Amino acid sequence: MSKIHKPTPELRAQVEKYAAVGLPHDIIGTLVGCCDKTLEKYYPDELAAGTAKGNAQIAGWAFDSARRGNIPMRIFLCKVRLGWRE
Repeated sequence: MSKIHKPTPELRAQVEKYAAVGLPHDIIGTLVGCCDKTLEKYYPDELAAGTAKGNAQIAGWAFDSARRGNIPMRIFLCKVRLGWRE
């Protein structure tokens, strides 16, 4: 018999935090005590928000690095954001 998973505000915050750092769903599920299918059923908003926040932070670091003069990062951002190519 399987136990019933009950989301709490604390678990929701943990799921979002783990998703923000890019952990796979199966590992997040293990950390919060459920399988990845249950995780996706009960925490879709937290998974999406965490992933978006993590991606935004990484993009911010890349942008700041380019602004500070990192030439390879400037080239990379022009290629991926503006469609530039060699």
